[in-house]
Amino acid sequence: MNLSPVQFKNGNLTHIVLSALANAGLPAGRLELEVTESLLLAASETNLATLHRLRALGVSISMDLRHGLFRHELSARLSLRQN
Repeated sequence: MNLSPVQFKNGNLTHIVLSALANAGLPAGRLELEVTESLLLAASETNLATLHRLRALGVSISMDLRHGLFRHELSARLSLRQN
């Protein structure tokens, strides 16, 4: 599932993801969310905290490398899988 910067603006992304998993009857470890490089390059501490919370719940986070702006240190900090 791809995430956009807009989905982070409401501040309830973690709740939305958990609700969707519960409704689908799936464990968090079965979900992989993909974020764009542009989201990470402009990431606020709040967005990074949200990504860390999702990872702590078992959700996999990967990064779309389409635009070539990749920041290795940021990806390493978040333990992202590169697509």
